[in-house]
Amino acid sequence: GIAFDGGLLEISIDSLAYEPLVPAGGYTHTIHDRGYGGPFAEGTACYSGTFGWTRVEIDLSSYVGSIQIRFRFGSDSTGAGAGWTIDDIEVRGLDEAADAPDARFLSAGLVLDPAQPNPFETDARITLRIPYEGRVRLLIVDSSGRAVRTLMDETCVPGERSVVWDGRSDAGRALPSGVYYSIVRQDGARATGRMVLVK
Repeated sequence: GIAFDGGLLEISIDSLAYEPLVPAGGYTHTIHDRGYGGPFAEGTACYSGTFGWTRVEIDLSSYVGSIQIRFRFGSDSTGAGAGWTIDDIEVRGLDEAADAPDARFLSAGLVLDPAQPNPFETDARITLRIPYEGRVRLLIVDSSGRAVRTLMDETCVPGERSVVWDGRSDAGRALPSGVYYSIVRQDGARATGRMVLVK
């Protein structure tokens, strides 16, 4: 649905830059900016609306080392309500990752440059720098957190690679205007970029 305010989750591996953290099943709403100074950009996926307790699960298996998760809530200037309540946060699987290297060192070598051009109408070039040989996966994810295109899923040698995304899904369907994220992963390292498709 459409929302004017709401809440979302974000994650950081360096305590400086945060990227969207998408729960299983995606968010329930998308922000529509009415011009009242809303907290989030147009098209941002979030939770909004009125509902009782809801269980949310998030897959953190692509992260290793120290992470920080934050909850962002915001409203435009037109209304007020009871707000949000968060309870019973549970993190599982810590034993398996206890001896893993810190993700800050892994991700320092995996670089995802901003898409060019951005915003784009037909094609966007995504450039990444791969620090060592290994499997690399590059996905395009829509604002609801749904993976819409796999641009790369292969073993790569170290170096720079460029991939062009034509604004289409894996099925070849032209996707609508909106905010999309490029997510690249190699082992425990991950980098994310934001781009806007306009038509």
